[in-house]
Amino acid sequence: MDFRLTHWTGMAVPGERELKTILRREGLKGHCWTNSPGHRYRSHSHPDAKVIYCLAGDIVFNLAGNRVRMTPGDRLEIGAETVHSADVGPRGVVCLEATRPVA
Repeated sequence: MDFRLTHWTGMAVPGERELKTILRREGLKGHCWTNSPGHRYRSHSHPDAKVIYCLAGDIVFNLAGNRVRMTPGDRLEIGAETVHSADVGPRGVVCLEATRPVA
């Protein structure tokens, strides 16, 4: 898997506590990070897989030639060693991220 985006389709967007509970059920521990409007991440990769939820604002990840926009409630799974970059939207972004070690 290079990446998988799941858009939130429920009525109310889940909060940090609810999303941390979901991650714990998967055996993962999440931490929050924020970025100011317009922040850019250069192309990079991670040795382990990432699971990211957008809590507020928006961010566009550039993955394998695809532009993937996340808004509150959306979940993005990025495979280990997947090269990606990202551009934070005009309202900034708050995300919850967990690392899934490669087996």
